[in-house]
Amino acid sequence: VRAERGVGEATPGDAGSGQNPNLKGPLTRYTVDFVVRSQDLDLEPQAQGDKSGKFLVGLRAYDEAGNPVNWEAEEETVDISPDQFELNRKNGIKVQLNIAVPGACAMNLVTAVYDLKSGMAGTLEIPLRGTSTAGVNTAEPGAITHP
Repeated sequence: VRAERGVGEATPGDAGSGQNPNLKGPLTRYTVDFVVRSQDLDLEPQAQGDKSGKFLVGLRAYDEAGNPVNWEAEEETVDISPDQFELNRKNGIKVQLNIAVPGACAMNLVTAVYDLKSGMAGTLEIPLRGTSTAGVNTAEPGAITHP
């Protein structure tokens, strides 16, 4: 998982700003890139040799007191042909989500991946620095692991 501060400021209601309808600005947008290992998903074999499955990816931003500030989630469908399976096994399945958070304070961003068939899940917490610190607003990279 990698989270990077986006270019420009977000405003409440922007596409990709998150699902909290009560979010107030000014906001900083983050782009979060997931790489999900296909071998961590319970993919169903199909008649033509393809493999398919569904999983959820999600984000939830918390303030320093642990209160949820914003959230975003998507259901992803995977259909992998036999000739693409080895490439997906090596490189993973890439998914990108955006979320906006109040820009002047520190936040913790929790990422999650949930395989709908197996019930396996993985999470990772990423500290986000507020815009008031050192002029740099990036997240620490990490990896999602499955139990």
